[in-house]
Amino acid sequence: MRKSLVQLLMVLLIACIVSGCAQTIGTFYRLGPQSHFVYPNSNIKDLGPVKVKMRGADKSDRFPSFMTSEMDVSLYNEALKQVDGANIILDYVRKTTIKMEPSLFGQKFQTEEELEGTAARMELGKQELK
Repeated sequence: MRKSLVQLLMVLLIACIVSGCAQTIGTFYRLGPQSHFVYPNSNIKDLGPVKVKMRGADKSDRFPSFMTSEMDVSLYNEALKQVDGANIILDYVRKTTIKMEPSLFGQKFQTEEELEGTAARMELGKQELK
């Protein structure tokens, strides 16, 4: 009887650990005026809003994964692809969310990046210098 009670408690404990809900442990915002350098003599035309999300490379056991420079460029490129003719993103907000999911052997961390801003087209101005 005692052995079956211990086994039942172990099963319930494992079920509670495995069925735990993911928790957001951190959300960070970064504001940006533009995604690329804007030339002083350029003409900027607003093309519309963009919004894109991207998850980190994989789930990590010990530390949250952070965006690499390749993933950063990919995030901007995905946002630019949403609007034809766009080559720059203005007044954008980068949101980084770190989530923790409990598991049987510890926890797993997942990082998600979100970019929201305004797609625009930059054209270099043509002026003859004298």
